[in-house]
Parts: sequence; structure tokens; C-alpha cells
Amino acid sequence: MPSRVEVCMFRIGVLLVGVASAVVAGASRSAAHTSVRAPARDSVLPWMLRQRRVIGGERDQRMALVRLFPQDVAADDRDRLYVLDRTENRVVIFDARGEQVGAVGRIGDGPGELRSPTALGVTASGQLAVADSRKRAIVRFSEQGAVLPELSTHTWGLVQRLVPLARASFLIVTTQRDSVQVLRVDDGQTRRVVAIASPAQRAVDWSRCDVIGQRSEPLLSPQLLFAAAGQQMAYNADGAYAITFLREEGAPPVRVTRQISTVRATPTMVRKLMGDSMRIVTPAHACTIPIEQLIVQAGIAPTVPAYSRLVMDRTARVWAMRTSAPNEPTLADIYTAALGYIGTVRLNQSRPVAFLASGALVSLEKDDADVPMVVIYDVVGR
Repeated sequence: MPSRVEVCMFRIGVLLVGVASAVVAGASRSAAHTSVRAPARDSVLPWMLRQRRVIGGERDQRMALVRLFPQDVAADDRDRLYVLDRTENRVVIFDARGEQVGAVGRIGDGPGELRSPTALGVTASGQLAVADSRKRAIVRFSEQGAVLPELSTHTWGLVQRLVPLARASFLIVTTQRDSVQVLRVDDGQTRRVVAIASPAQRAVDWSRCDVIGQRSEPLLSPQLLFAAAGQQMAYNADGAYAITFLREEGAPPVRVTRQISTVRATPTMVRKLMGDSMRIVTPAHACTIPIEQLIVQAGIAPTVPAYSRLVMDRTARVWAMRTSAPNEPTLADIYTAALGYIGTVRLNQSRPVAFLASGALVSLEKDDADVPMVVIYDVVGR
């Protein structure tokens, strides 16, 4: 059985329910919210996916993708797709027809160059931003591909997520050894919005990956799941079948909860979801750690998180992907702030990471040769 899970050095720890509210307000504050209960029984929506095109994979000679993470893909309002090519330290740009129309960035430490890119984001108009953890900066490019001044992040942490808020304002999620921090970068000034301690961690032996002194949270611990589109934001931080929507400043968040209990986590469940090993990616190389070793050393969380990823489409609907094994069909629960839970969609083997302005779904997958590829689907029937 091949390795099924890949992490980029440090995983994000559990964030408290108030994190996203603090992000919006710019400071920690009460997370009082309006609660909405949703039924436990699935309401299956008749939506279907029709494949439009594939970018990447073994047959695509335009770029050789070795690894691809959800934070490596973004789209603008003209249906242009931006894909981070970590092999060449560049961002490749594709138009609405899937044709490559440009590429920006190259390996280096100078202006417009990338040393250790970890996440990208793009504004509606097409201004591109790439978080570079080695340069400790956000490298920016204009809509025409011109190099813009870099914005320092003033952090040594690994940037796991980058969300553009305005032309020179960005939200980044960065992990430290014992905490996760949400930072706001405004025109070169970095302000810590909130810092949350990671859950209790245990020492793990990653010496085979040349990583010494590593500690890990229990396997299957809930992660911060965050989705945004324009000024709309939603999150899940506790692993429950629930989504919290953030509204305009001063209005309480709306938390929609389905009356479903999460499944107890066991070693068998860990093996089913994570495979026989975990692939560790460091700036120097990649290696694997046996899952049995991690079960013993890190331990296991009490329950399996309900969702593995959140994506918000252009109509502010949240697609909450249920946690599933790689060889199992994907199910997505659909939520809106106004209607709550509206139904469940069967996505087969697709793994959504973004949406185009036209409504098409962008999925991160692998071909038969285990090479990453980006697959575009039209959503039919909604």
C-alpha cells in the first residue's frame, strides 16, 4: 500500500472557535454566535460533475508537478488558473481554455524570484501573491506579470495559507513549533491577529528524515479549516459536523450544526485514512515515516474530524468535504449562511480546492502514475 498522506513539515494545530472571529475584527474577542441546527439525514442533491479539462499529470509536458497542495492553486475572476510549480519555483498561468498563457517567478533571492514558496493567492483582478517562507516575504506580481515590491511577513513560521484581502493586504496562517498564528500583512506591516497554542504534543522520532527534536499532535487531530470568497468567510475548527459563517462587523457569527456524531478514532481508522506511512516534505528532501511508529509515538485523537477541507464557491456556498480514505468517493455537505445545510453532493474521486468565476469546480487529483494534476469540472444540475 503506498503512502497516502503528505505533510509539509508542520501541521496546523487545533484552533479555538474564536479564531476566525478574531481574524475579521483584527483582535481577539468573544465568539458568541447564533446557533442553527440542521438534520442528520443526508439530503442528496442531483448535482453531477462533467470533466472539462486536465492540467498536469504524466502526459502534460508543460510542467513536471512532483507534489501539489491545496494552497498551490487559485483562480481569478477571468477564470484564469494559477498553479504553483514547486519544482521550478514558479507560478504557471492558464486561461479559461486550459492553455498556458504565462509563468512568473524563478529560483533565486532577488525581486520576483522564489526560494521556498509555500502558498499562493490571487485577487479578483489577477494580482498574484506568493508566500515565501525562506525569504520571509510575500512576493507579488501585477495583473500583467510585472514584479511588485515584496511585503515582509516578519515571521520564521511556515506559511500554510495566504488569503488576499486587498491589493496590499493579506491574511496568512503560519505555524510555529508550539502554536499557530494568524497574521495580517498590510503594506509591509505585519500584525499578529491571534496566536493559539497547539494541542498537547509528544516527541516523535523523525531522524530518518534528518529532522531532530520534532513533536507531533495526536494523529487525526482537528485542523483549522477555513474558506473565503470575497468578503464572505466560514470555518470549522473543532472537527464537528458544523460550519461557522462570519458576517459583517458587529454581527454575531452563525454556526450551523448537523445532528451527526463523529466516529471514534482507532488504529484501524488511522491506517484506513492515512495508509501505511506519512510522507514528510522538508526544504531539503522528502522521506516517509511508518504509520505504526506514529501511532505509538504521537497517539490518536479521540474522534475522526467530520471534514477534511472547506471550499467556498463564488455564490458563498461552502462545500465541506467529509473525511474519507483516498480510494473512497468524496461526499461534500453544502452550507449557506442564509439556508444552513442545503444538501450533500457525491463527488466521486474529485477533491475540490477552488472554483472558477464561471462556477466550474477545480479538483486536485493524481493520475494512474501517481503524478499530481488539476482537473476542471462543470457542475451540472444545480
